[in-house]
Amino acid sequence: MLYRMLAYNSRMDTQNDELRMDFVLRLAHGQMDPNCVPEGQHDDTGKCGLSFVYAFWAVNDNPYWYFSRAKYLNTMGEDGAARWAANQAQYYTIHQVENSGKYDYLTISLVGDVNYPDASTSGNYDSSDTDRVDYKQVGGAKLNQFVYAIAGKDYALWNKGIDTLYLNPSQEFDSRFVTNIAQDYPAYVYSPECGIGSAGGACNGPMSFVGWDAYPTLFSGGQANWGMVADYGFKGHSAPGIAPPKSFFVYWYNPARSYTDSSGPYPCSRNTSFYYQWIGLKEGKYWEPVTSLTPTAQRVDGQHPIGPGTPPEMTNTWPAFNEPAQNGKTNNLMAPGPGNGGQNAQLPDGSINFEIAKQQDHLDGYFKLVTWPITTNADGSTTGCATASNKEAYNPDAGITASMSQAEIASRINTGWTIDTVMSRYQIPRPDPPTISQPTQDSYVNNSTVTVTGTATVGHEAANNGNPERRYMVTLFAEDPSHPIQDSTSQGANDYNSRGVEIGSTEVDDQGNWSIVDANTIVDGKANIDGSSRRYHAYLTELNSGQTLTSDFSNIVRVYFYTAPDPAPTVVHLTMPHTVDGQLPAGSTGQVDGALHPTHNGSSLQVEALPVANPSATPIAVSSQPNFGTSSTQWQASISNPSGFQPVSGDNRYVFRAWLQTINGLRSPLGSQIFEIDMVPPKPGIVMASNRVVSGRATVSSAPGAGPQQGGFVVVTWPDGSNSGKVNIANDGTWSVPVPSGMTTNGTVGVRATDVAGNESALETRGIEPIPRIMAIPLAGAVPWHQIAASALIAGSAVLLGLTALIYKRRRDNKSLHF
Repeated sequence: MLYRMLAYNSRMDTQNDELRMDFVLRLAHGQMDPNCVPEGQHDDTGKCGLSFVYAFWAVNDNPYWYFSRAKYLNTMGEDGAARWAANQAQYYTIHQVENSGKYDYLTISLVGDVNYPDASTSGNYDSSDTDRVDYKQVGGAKLNQFVYAIAGKDYALWNKGIDTLYLNPSQEFDSRFVTNIAQDYPAYVYSPECGIGSAGGACNGPMSFVGWDAYPTLFSGGQANWGMVADYGFKGHSAPGIAPPKSFFVYWYNPARSYTDSSGPYPCSRNTSFYYQWIGLKEGKYWEPVTSLTPTAQRVDGQHPIGPGTPPEMTNTWPAFNEPAQNGKTNNLMAPGPGNGGQNAQLPDGSINFEIAKQQDHLDGYFKLVTWPITTNADGSTTGCATASNKEAYNPDAGITASMSQAEIASRINTGWTIDTVMSRYQIPRPDPPTISQPTQDSYVNNSTVTVTGTATVGHEAANNGNPERRYMVTLFAEDPSHPIQDSTSQGANDYNSRGVEIGSTEVDDQGNWSIVDANTIVDGKANIDGSSRRYHAYLTELNSGQTLTSDFSNIVRVYFYTAPDPAPTVVHLTMPHTVDGQLPAGSTGQVDGALHPTHNGSSLQVEALPVANPSATPIAVSSQPNFGTSSTQWQASISNPSGFQPVSGDNRYVFRAWLQTINGLRSPLGSQIFEIDMVPPKPGIVMASNRVVSGRATVSSAPGAGPQQGGFVVVTWPDGSNSGKVNIANDGTWSVPVPSGMTTNGTVGVRATDVAGNESALETRGIEPIPRIMAIPLAGAVPWHQIAASALIAGSAVLLGLTALIYKRRRDNKSLHF
């Protein structure tokens, strides 16, 4: 399919008729490889996959059915560019291949010899032509042109011949693989003859020479003026991007030049002046003046007046070339430059730096030179040469400006003659790739359906001053695991062959936003199940061209589907510190641990604790640990502030609970266990400390009203520094320790209590109070007997206690007791 006609020398005369076209052709991806033949060589077998066959005479019901074949010439390099510049035969070349989705877009220049009918009586017309060559028709005859692009060797009829073919297209071409790219581009064919009977001296009008073989002689000796490959430069002539002097020409002649009648020379017979202008392509669709060369059309005067010929006379003497004036010849193509202080892209020697021209105007790299005639009578007057009937052919409105509409520019180009074209690293402007914004790379979603959103080139009226033609569509693809996405270019664009499975398409809105839902599309037989992942990318398609030109692919985004929680972890052990001397040691910590078996990578573990007596209390955060792998089996967490775990309402039980949370926030069920946490030291509770016994009642804490300490032990430290060893505490909290025999009772005793959890109290002290002796009890006076008896009993008890203490001490000292 023809994507765009860039330039077509559609105006020509029947003596110097040549085929000159630059265009962009859309072809199936991979159909044509420009490197199918070595640089500077051509394909004469059809192996490259693309052929062009064009009508040398005419087609359909014409008895000649005579065609020529334009063969592919590889110009992708300095040697190939020079070979093309010297070309004088039927060839085409490919400047650039741009992959776009399932298509390749090929930028092509084609040149060849053609022979249009010379007169209205010729038999070489197509039956559908409405015009015939007639010197009385101003502006020439509008004739159909046939240039067939053929995809594939099998359909190009190479067996019919290489350069000359006799065939019937309607019968022998397969329309599935062949298209006439010139179908909408007729040729305006001029006759070199003149005669009495019509306006303007009965002539078609002045003609600009197309150029063929070595006429005129340019720097390369060939047809360098059409489709020049400036990308690589020309060895010995110029650097890349620069066209050497004498690369281009303009040469006007007039068929009325030598005609006279009884009234004298024919009117409007003189063409010694013309306009020319370099025009560039921008954004693939807009023609603009090249301001670094010719911001306006330039008038050139001084060409020697000539008539038609094959070729016209003095073709190497009087054409205007891109070179300075010399040897008295002043007609040349020396552009004035921008005139605004910018750089002139044309150098003093006449060479033109098209890279400068491209950069200054932000152009695509495609340029064409258009020329318009200035026609006068033989005496230089313009009387009758600008009338409505012949103005467009003899003195058309010349030149374009940046302020003109594209329709007006197209009209100006159409009335001119396109004589020279250049490509300097030309690329088809494609839409900028869209961007996937959400989900971000390596995102995790908790649903098998995911919405992919992003931004792209702004569509509709918002980006084009109210012009609704600017519209774009985004197409989203999911990676097919059997054909993984491949980054295939230095720019990182993806290979179309690995684009994957289409998820959906949507048009970009006026703000440049788009959104497409992957509703769990089956890809390669698989859905978005828990634990799976999927990669996405997208491209943009321009809708306004009708040719589905696409961008490169967007960024690639991988999404993980975590749609189910992990199993609950377990809480197994708790170890807490205990008080020493009534205080938790500085820096003491606890530890809790358990087991876990995550089914998702990257899950985090959360652990917290609550008092059993107050489940509505604010949980105590114990631990938050990220990034567990699926191979994890154990967990443990340090408790850095164990003093925060205090009994609540007398209950020292805490429930520890743990859960796993996936990266995308799914929480597992809770794992929990209740633990007794006792870090409160008991109170020894000394009741009595005498020279016979130290006893007391221990409580679970020093708080008022605290209950009895059940179990555990006390240790009594005697005044001499020795201690009693561990003495058990009874279930009612009582304890009693006799004073060892011989122990000094002048001083204090200290007692520490340790509960069953291991919490050791602070030291509690008491001074020793002696028990009065019996003999010290007064007997005089009226003392009843029962009091005396009681005193005797106390004295006897004291003796007994003293004896008991002695036995205890002896046993503790592992000594025998003798009486």
